[in-house]
Amino acid sequence: MIFLAGNAWSLDQATGGNAQSFLQKHCIRCHGPDREEGGLRIDRLRWDLNHLSSVDELQNILDEIVVDSMPPEGEPRPPENELKEVSELLVEHIAAAKAGHSSGGGRPVRRLTRVEYVNTLYDLLGGRVAIDDLPQDGNIGSFDTEATDLYTTDMHIEQSLTVARDAARRFIASRNSKPGRRTLKTTPTPPTKKGSYQIRANDVPPAGYQIARLVCWQKNPNPSEPSFIGPRRTPTVEITGTPESPQQIDRKFFKSTTQAWAPHPNVFVKEIEAFQVVNPQPFEFFESVRTRYGDRVPDAVARQLIADFVELMNRGRRVDKSFVRDLVANFRLGRQQGETFWEAMVEPMALSMCSIEAMFHFETRGGPKSSQYVSPVEMVNRVAFFLWRSAPDEELIRLAQSGKWYDPKIRLRQFRRMVEHEKFDRFLRDFTVQWLELDRQDEIAVDERIFRDFNSNAKESIKEETIQFVSHLVRENLPLRNLIDSDFMLVNNLMA
Repeated sequence: MIFLAGNAWSLDQATGGNAQSFLQKHCIRCHGPDREEGGLRIDRLRWDLNHLSSVDELQNILDEIVVDSMPPEGEPRPPENELKEVSELLVEHIAAAKAGHSSGGGRPVRRLTRVEYVNTLYDLLGGRVAIDDLPQDGNIGSFDTEATDLYTTDMHIEQSLTVARDAARRFIASRNSKPGRRTLKTTPTPPTKKGSYQIRANDVPPAGYQIARLVCWQKNPNPSEPSFIGPRRTPTVEITGTPESPQQIDRKFFKSTTQAWAPHPNVFVKEIEAFQVVNPQPFEFFESVRTRYGDRVPDAVARQLIADFVELMNRGRRVDKSFVRDLVANFRLGRQQGETFWEAMVEPMALSMCSIEAMFHFETRGGPKSSQYVSPVEMVNRVAFFLWRSAPDEELIRLAQSGKWYDPKIRLRQFRRMVEHEKFDRFLRDFTVQWLELDRQDEIAVDERIFRDFNSNAKESIKEETIQFVSHLVRENLPLRNLIDSDFMLVNNLMA
C-alpha cells in the first residue's frame, strides 16, 4: 500500500484515490473553494507524505472522523463501511509515514514540559504562572522529559496562549516597579473593628511581584475555626499570633494596580512594615523605553521592543525577522481596533512565548542533519534545562554565542556554578520525586483513628524528608551506599 523510493512516503494511486474521492464526496462543500471552514481546503491537500505538514493535515482529518465531530450535525453521514475503510487506510499510512520520518530512536524536537515552561517564564520575565492552568504533559510512569509523551495538540497551544497572555499583562504591568525595599506609613484600625488597614495610595509601589510583611494576630482565637490570610492565588498562612506576641508574615505575591489584601473578620492587621519589589526583569527590560518616553510611547518603538522580547524568549537562538514583522502587524491591528500601546503589546508578546523557538527543544541545530553535532547555543539550552529545569541565563548564552563554551575549563566552571545555584534545587526535587515515584505516597490510605497524629502535614513531611536526603547526598557528593545503609538522617521537627 505504501511504496518507498529512497526516503519517500506516499499513498499509492488506489489508496490515495479512495481517500480523495471520499473527502471530495462528503467534505468539499464545507472545506473547498466556496467555503473554507476551520482553515481546511480539501482541494489543496497534498498527498505526498514526505512533507510532515501533509501528515499533520491528514492526522487532523482522521481525528475529526474518529471522534464523530465530522460531518457536523445536520449534514448527511457517510455509510459506516466507508467511514471504517477510510479510517483504517489513513491510520495505516499515517503511522507508516511517521515511522519513516522518525530519527531512529532520537527525538530531534520536543516540547518543553509544564514545569520547564513555568520556570522559564519565571526566570526570564520575573512572573509566576499557575502550572495547573497548563494542560497535562501526558507522561505516565516515566520521567516528565520523555519526548514520546510530550506531544503537542491544538489544546496545548490554546491553553499555553491563554497563560502567556496573562504573563504578558503582568510583565507589562510591572514595567515601572523598581526593585528594592519600601517603607510604608500605615494607619491601622482599632482591634475592635475588622482586620483592615489604610495606606496612602502614593506610598504603594506600582503593580508587580512584591513581598509584603504583615504584623497581625487573631482577635478571637478558636482552635476549631482557625483563621488564614493571604493574597488571592497564593498559599494562605494560618494566624497564630496574639496581641502580646504578634505574628510576622512575609509573603510574595503579584499586586495589580487595584488589588489589596482583603480584610478578615477575625484577623487584626496592626501594620505593614515594608513592601519589597522583587522581580527586576520587567523594570530592566523596559528601562530604555521608560527613560526616553515615560508612558507616552510612540508606536514606532513597538518594532524594536517586540524584537527584543522575541530575542529574550528565543534563549540565544536567531531571531526570525519575518516572525517579528508578523508580530508588529498584530500590534498595529490592535492599535487600529482602539487598544492602547501597552494593550496592543500583549498579544505579540504572548505569541512570542508560544512560538516554536520558545516552546521547543531542538537536538541537531547548527550542523549537518546527518551528524550528531550540537551547536553551542543548543548545548547550553540542554545543560540549563537539565540542571536548572529552565532557560540558560545571560552568562551561558554569551559564552555560547562567543564560542568560549568550547573551552573545557570554562565549561567545568559553568557546571560548578550551575550546581551551586539555588535553581539546581529544582532538578534535585523533580528528579527525586519522579525517580522514587513519591507522589504514589498520596495513594496510601492511613487510618487516622489509629494514627491520630497523622495528617496532611505529616504526609508532606515524609515526602520532603526523602527529597532533602537525596539532595544532601548529591550536594555533598556522598557515596550512593547511603541510600541503602546510612548513619544519618534528615528530619524536621514534626518527623523528629
